[in-house]
Amino acid sequence: PGYDRGRDLDFQSLELFWNDKTVALLMRFYESALSEMGVGAREADGSIAQVGEEQGVDDETVTSQSGEEVQNIGGDLQGGKTKMQVSASIQSLSATLMRDGIAVVRMEMTAASCKYEGAAQGSKTSGKLGNFVVVDLSREEGHFKEKLGLRDTSQSVVTFQSHRYVSGSEGYPGYDSMLVVEMSSTRFVYTRGFMEELRQYISEEPLIGSIMGMTASAVAESAKKAAGHHRRGQGLMKVKCRLVNPLVVLPADEGREEALVADLGEILLENRFEAGSEGRAEHFAVQVKAMNLREAGGSFLMENVDLALDGHRVLASSGATPQGPMVVEATVSDVLASVCQRQVALLLAISCANFLSSPPPRNPTEPLSPAAASPSPSPRRP
Repeated sequence: PGYDRGRDLDFQSLELFWNDKTVALLMRFYESALSEMGVGAREADGSIAQVGEEQGVDDETVTSQSGEEVQNIGGDLQGGKTKMQVSASIQSLSATLMRDGIAVVRMEMTAASCKYEGAAQGSKTSGKLGNFVVVDLSREEGHFKEKLGLRDTSQSVVTFQSHRYVSGSEGYPGYDSMLVVEMSSTRFVYTRGFMEELRQYISEEPLIGSIMGMTASAVAESAKKAAGHHRRGQGLMKVKCRLVNPLVVLPADEGREEALVADLGEILLENRFEAGSEGRAEHFAVQVKAMNLREAGGSFLMENVDLALDGHRVLASSGATPQGPMVVEATVSDVLASVCQRQVALLLAISCANFLSSPPPRNPTEPLSPAAASPSPSPRRP
């Protein structure tokens, strides 16, 4: 098959109902069980150690044997003796967050797959995520119940490839890793009420809160180390990302269709490394094409705005050469805005509803536009 060691994991579907009260009861039961079993656990550890002594096996021997197995696999990879491939996939994974038995939000991931290939020259990891959907279940009515999801469900929400290279090996490109990411057009609905409810649920739910806290700390520590290596010209990563027209919807009221829709355009991010007279330098470019802002199902307030950022900096070498300053040049195309009095009122209502502390300065029973006053048989999706 082209590799010496292989693993293939395939999961069908898993549906999880996460009730905060049930999880809290389980955690209290677990903690009380641990405290009651503390003495018994210590006695059991002593019995296991005694059996090990009788059989002539101790913890150091077991640890040494396990370490030797890991070193053998690593040595085989480094010596070119072993090619490894691991693949995993899951068709559907959904989680419904519940408060007091009432559903608050549902998150679902579909058609996710990942494959790892390792050899002496490095490794490659690739994968995709079919879709990731977040649905607000806390409100019976509303035009924006789906908070996050693909605009075109026939596409994959994200595909990626990650390469790692061994310095000094054949074909080493001059950097240690490369990341290629492409994200299809997604639709994100931002409302302050929903985001606050989700934040409060996570902060009050002990298990999810602790998991997210530990994850955030680990990510921050890894990013800090990676940034330090990068400044010293070590662990360099080439990045190429493409985001296709992410859509941000800002409703004035979830019970109405009135909203602003920001199309962030096609976003491209790429960097490269070059050797120059001052030393090795990193160049990066960010391009945003055809941004626009419009009413939901209405006219444009702003359209076809392009933005470009080009920058470079000299990387620190292994010697005494310090890292150079980052130089960035920004270019913005002509910005043509057309706003009428009704759209100004819509902007103020959205700002008050989602970003400012004061309530909207209008009667919520009165629509902002004549179109919103007439009933619609089905909600329009921007």
